[in-house]
Amino acid sequence: MIDMQLQIFLKKYRYFIALLAVVVIIIATALILIFATVESGWEGVPLQFTGDSYFYYARLKEIFDGHPFIGNPFYIEHNNELAPAFFVADWLAAAPLFLGLSISGTVIFNLFFWSLLFVALFYLILRLSGVSEKLSFIGALLGYAASFSMLARAVSLQTVFPAFLGFLLAMIIWQKYPTNKKATFCVALTMTASVYVYTYLSQIIVVFIPLLLLYLYVKRRRIEAFYLFLACVLAFILSLPFIIYTWRQINSPYFWETMERVGLVYTHLPAFNFVTAGFWAVAMIVLLLLSWRWLPVLRHDGAYVKFLNLFSLSGLAMVITSGSNIITGKESENSQHIERFMIVWLVMTLIIFLSHTLKYRQSFWQMHPIRRVVLTVLFLIAGVGVVVYAREGFSIVSMVRDNRQSVVERQSYAAPLRWLEDNSIEPAVIWTIGADDVNNYVTIMTKHYVFFVPSALTYLLSDAEHAERYLAYHFFDNLEQADIERDFWSYAGVAHAVHQHKVYNRRVRVCRLLLLDKMGYNCGELTDSIAFQGRDFFQNLYNQYVKEIKPNIVQKLQKYQVSYILVDGLYYPNMADNFAMAGINSTLAYRDNRFSIYIIK
Repeated sequence: MIDMQLQIFLKKYRYFIALLAVVVIIIATALILIFATVESGWEGVPLQFTGDSYFYYARLKEIFDGHPFIGNPFYIEHNNELAPAFFVADWLAAAPLFLGLSISGTVIFNLFFWSLLFVALFYLILRLSGVSEKLSFIGALLGYAASFSMLARAVSLQTVFPAFLGFLLAMIIWQKYPTNKKATFCVALTMTASVYVYTYLSQIIVVFIPLLLLYLYVKRRRIEAFYLFLACVLAFILSLPFIIYTWRQINSPYFWETMERVGLVYTHLPAFNFVTAGFWAVAMIVLLLLSWRWLPVLRHDGAYVKFLNLFSLSGLAMVITSGSNIITGKESENSQHIERFMIVWLVMTLIIFLSHTLKYRQSFWQMHPIRRVVLTVLFLIAGVGVVVYAREGFSIVSMVRDNRQSVVERQSYAAPLRWLEDNSIEPAVIWTIGADDVNNYVTIMTKHYVFFVPSALTYLLSDAEHAERYLAYHFFDNLEQADIERDFWSYAGVAHAVHQHKVYNRRVRVCRLLLLDKMGYNCGELTDSIAFQGRDFFQNLYNQYVKEIKPNIVQKLQKYQVSYILVDGLYYPNMADNFAMAGINSTLAYRDNRFSIYIIK
C-alpha cells in the first residue's frame, strides 16, 4: 500500500522532483570539482562564489558575533552604529550559523537551500498560471540559469529573489480569492517582507500596488480594491519599525556621504540598464497587451486575464522604478538593481505567454498575417532578452574555474587567522601588510576587525575618515600621487570613481546630439574620473600622506586601535626592521612559512 502511494506521489510530482534533483546535481557537481582541487588541504577558508562574497560573509559573521544591526562589520569603532540599509536578508542567511554550521558550511547550505526554494517557487508560480508540468520544469531551469550568478551571491540576491517570488505567488493566489482574508493577509505579509528584506524590491511593490488599485477602480471592481487596500494598510502598520529606522538612518550625520560613496548621483538622464532592460520589458508588455486585444479567445480566458493584469502591471512598475531618476533626479544604481528582478520577471512572463499561445495556436494562425508578424517579432525581441540573461547560467563555469585557481592558496590564510582568533580574547584591530586578500577574511574567520578595507565605505562614516584609513593602511607602500589616483574607488566609492564622470559625459553627448553646441551652448568636454574630481583633490591627499600620515603613523595606529600586524612574507620579508625605523614598537608573536604576526606594544 505504501509502495503504491509512493509511486502515485512520484508520478504526480515527477517534474517537480526532477527539477529539484537537477539543481542539486548542478550545485554538487560544481562543489565536487572545486573541492577535488583542495583534497586533504581544506582548512575552512570559505569559497568565493562571486567577487564580493566576502563582503556578505563578514555581515553574517557580525550578526553571529552579537551585532544584529550590522553597524559596521569591518571597523570596531562603528560596530554598534546604524546600518545604512536593512538587514533581515542577512539574518535569514546567518541562521545556519546559529544552528552550529561553520561559515563555509553556512555558505554551502545557503547555496543549496535558497536555490531550491527559488526553483520551487518559480515552478509553483508557473503551474498556478496554467503552464504544463513539462514547460514549468523547463521554465524554472531557465529562470535558474538566468539568475544563477545572483543566487550564488550570499544574501543579495540569494535570499531576496525568493521574497520576490513569494510576493508574486501571494498575488496570484489573491487574484483567485480576492475577498479571502487569509489570501489578503498573505499579500500583506509578503509586502512587509519586501520592505525589510530589500529596499529595491519594496520600491517595485510601492509602484505596482497603486497601479493595480487604479486598474481595479477603473474596472469598478471596488470590493477587490478594498481588500487590496486593507493589505496595504496592514503592511504599512507592520513596516512602521522600518520607517522609523529609515528616518534615523537618513538623519545620520554621514548618511548622504555614504550614499554617494555607494552610488548616488544626481541626474535626470536615463541609465544604460534602464534602456536595455526596459526595452525587453516594454516589448514583453506590448506583446501581452496586443495578444489580448487581437486574440478574442484570450479575452475570455480568465487565467490569462489574471496573468495579464499581474505581469503587465508588475513589469510596468519595474520600468517606472528603474527610470525613477528621470523624475526625481536621484540615481543610486536603481536601474542596475531593478534589472535583476526584470530578469526573473522576463523569463517567467515569456514562459507563461508561450504556454497560453500554444494552447490557442490555432487561433493564432487564423489572425491577420501582419498581426502575426508583429506578435512574432515582439516575442523574438523578448526571447533575445531571455537568452542574453540566460547566458549568465554559464557563470557557474567561471565560478568553478576561479575557485579552483584560488581555493588552495587561500587555505594558507587559515593558520594565522586561527592564531588571532585563539590568542586574543577580546575583538582587536588587525593591520594586514601585503595581504590585501587575507584582509578580506579577517572579519569572516575571526572576531576581529580591520584597519582598512574598501568594502567598509558602504557603511556610515565620513569620507575623511575612510580616506585617512586608506592612506595610513598603505604607510609602507610609499604611495605616489598616481597610486592614490589609481585607488580612487577603494576609498571614495563607485559614485565618485565611476558614476559621476559617466553621468557628466552622458550629459555632454546628449547636448551634442541635440546640436546645442551649434546654438552657442557650452556642452563641455568628455572627461575621466580623475579629471572630473580635480587634480587638487588627489594632490591634497598626497600631501596629507606625506606630511600627516608618514610622520605620525604611531598616533594613527593608536587612533584606530590597531593591536596586531599581519604581514604576508611573499611581498614584505623582514618587516621587523621597517617597524623599528617607523617607530612602531612591536614583538613577533607568530610565524609560518608565509605569514608573520606582530603585537603592537
